[in-house]
Amino acid sequence: MTDINTDLLDSIESVLRRRHAKRVAGAYSKAEQSITSGELAATITGEDTDANPKTREAVRALMDERSIPVVSSSNGYRIPTEADAVSDELDSLDGRIAGIQQRKSLLSSAWDAWLRKGQPAEVTDGGDPTDYYDRLTGAEQAFVDETGFDPKDVWETRHGDGQ
Repeated sequence: MTDINTDLLDSIESVLRRRHAKRVAGAYSKAEQSITSGELAATITGEDTDANPKTREAVRALMDERSIPVVSSSNGYRIPTEADAVSDELDSLDGRIAGIQQRKSLLSSAWDAWLRKGQPAEVTDGGDPTDYYDRLTGAEQAFVDETGFDPKDVWETRHGDGQ
């Protein structure tokens, strides 16, 4: 359940359903059916903004609480009229997730390499660059916790002896 009020959800649902009906009737193209977050906010609240987080939250609430499928594109939000649009949206979300996972992995690897090159951890996190336990991965920390091995030994075995 969200803290979006019911009247706002009703208004957004009404706008999206009206545009969906016009698309089904052939009066709107996909682009014409779509409505941006800012346009939706202006339609409902009178505030035209480029990005309206409350509107985006309300669109998510429509899907969650009212089971109304909503897809988005550079043109805005719309209720899909065909299964391909849902499939495309799911593919797009998978791609975004993969991109985020790749960035997460790159950041983790870059941080480990940064520390191996002797760059001081305290520059960014206030940590002690000689605190090997904090430099270990979660799996390595679990290994140290379970076995009692010295964190420095594990670090040097896994990552080399540079600080």
